[in-house]
Amino acid sequence: MKIPFKKTLLTALVAMLLSANVAAKPVLKDVFVVSSVNGAIATDKAKNAKIEDKVKLYCVAQMKDNDQSFYYTTADKIKLEDKVIDESLIKKWNEQNGKIGIEWFKVESEGYNYYNGERTQVQNGKAVRAWLWDKIKYVETPIYSWDNHFECKADVTPSAVSDRGQGTGTMRYKVKVKYENQIKESPGKESVYSGERGITNKVHRISIRKDDSYAGWLHSFFNLPYIWGSDKLTKDEKTHQSEMFIGADCADLVVAGRRIMGYDIPYFASYGFAKNGIYEKYADRIVNIADLRENGIFYNGDKKIKISTDASNTKDVKIGDIVYFGGHVGVLSEDNNPKGVLDTNDKYINTLFDVPAEESFENAYNSSFSILRWREKCKEK
Repeated sequence: MKIPFKKTLLTALVAMLLSANVAAKPVLKDVFVVSSVNGAIATDKAKNAKIEDKVKLYCVAQMKDNDQSFYYTTADKIKLEDKVIDESLIKKWNEQNGKIGIEWFKVESEGYNYYNGERTQVQNGKAVRAWLWDKIKYVETPIYSWDNHFECKADVTPSAVSDRGQGTGTMRYKVKVKYENQIKESPGKESVYSGERGITNKVHRISIRKDDSYAGWLHSFFNLPYIWGSDKLTKDEKTHQSEMFIGADCADLVVAGRRIMGYDIPYFASYGFAKNGIYEKYADRIVNIADLRENGIFYNGDKKIKISTDASNTKDVKIGDIVYFGGHVGVLSEDNNPKGVLDTNDKYINTLFDVPAEESFENAYNSSFSILRWREKCKEK
C-alpha cells in the first residue's frame, strides 16, 4: 500500500520535533555544595563563621546544554575551585527543563571516641607494638526538610552525637541531585584520607564559633569526636586532625583553638602543661594550685581566686586561661554567679572521651588544678 506523501512528511516532522525536544533536555554533569557568609560570593571552600552570621548553603547543578555548561543554583555569584563562574552561565532552574530532585545530608562522625596510639600487632608470628591510627567512620543523615531546595540556612546541630554547642560547632554537608534518570552527588562519607584517618576537605564544612575570643573559637570544634593521640597527617602542623576539624584530644583542642587564631604554637600532649613542661615557651603560670574550699569557691593558698575582665590586670584569672588538672586540660570559658571569683558555677571547655563540651567546675575532672595563660607574643603564625 502506498503511503500518501503528506502523511509521510507529517510523521517525519513529528519525529524531528520529538527528537529536538529530547535533545533540548540538559545533561546533568556534576553537583556541588557552596556556601556564603553574610551575602558574600558563594564558594566551595569551608567556612568559619560566628553564630550571628547569616550562613547559607547552596546546591549547584552543573548541566551541559548544547555543548555549553551552565550552573543552576539560586546563588547570584559562585566560585568553584578558585574560579569565579561567569554570571551569564548561572541560571535559576526552570520547570520547563523538567522535574529535579534535591536531597541534602549531614555528614558527621559515627562515633564520639577514638584512639590513636601503640597497639599490639602480630607480625611474622611475633607480637610487636606499633603505632596505629583509629579508623573514623562517618554517617550521612538525610535533612528531609531541605528536600528539593536549592538553598538552605546552615544548621550545625548534630544528628549522630550529643548536641553540646547550642548552635555552634562543625558540620559537613552532601547534596544529591536526580534529573531525567541521572543522579549526581557531591563528596560524602566515602571521602576520607588513607587509613580512614578522617574526612577530607572535599566534603563541604561549616564551623560556627560563639565569638572571636579564644573560648569563642573553641566552640567551633563542638560536634567533633574525641581522638586520643590526635596527630598530623603529614609533617605539616596544619594537617593536624584537630586543625582540620576531624577531631582532637584535650591538649590538641586547647592548642588548635589558639592556632586557628593565628598563633604559632606546636601541638603537644597534656603533660606538656605540667610544671617545667614545653608550655613554658608559650604560656605563663598564673595560679600554681587552685583548691576547692567552702561554698564552692576555689582558693590559691589562703586567698580566693579572682576573675578579672580588666585587660591591664595580669595577676588575676581571666576567661580564656588554661586549666590544667594534671593529665587533662581545658579552657576557662564563663564566669557565673558569684561574679569575680572562681567557683564551681563557672565553666570551662574541654573534651574527654566525648565530643567537646562546656561544663561547670562542679563536675570538673579534678577539684585541684593550676591555671596558665598563653602569651600574646606567640602570634607569629
